[in-house]
Amino acid sequence: MGGASVPCRTKDCSSLTGSRLYLSSALNPPAYYPPGYARLKLAAVLLPIAIIFAITPPAVFAHAGSFALGAGFFGAKFIMQGVQWLLKTFPNWPEQLDLSNSLLLGVPTDAQLAIVRHSPL
Repeated sequence: MGGASVPCRTKDCSSLTGSRLYLSSALNPPAYYPPGYARLKLAAVLLPIAIIFAITPPAVFAHAGSFALGAGFFGAKFIMQGVQWLLKTFPNWPEQLDLSNSLLLGVPTDAQLAIVRHSPL
């Protein structure tokens, strides 16, 4: 049969679509927003990652990945204790990890772009 598509959950799809819209607005902002600020923030995060990937041998990533898989599988109890400690100490840390609240802060949303494009000046 044809390739059956896997249905995605509504929250996951909207989060993925929202992130894609934020990134497209960050890379190509309209004239009403500062053009280079979001690009500089993205470059400041992605450049060190690119340099690390360029100079690190692939075997290191293979070892780190297998360690992370083992630690995630066998250390679930300690991970849950760490998450509970984080929630108790820093109650809003999951919101801070959201890209729209950290890296893409100040990048216009799709709704803001629609308002700006359709407003008479």
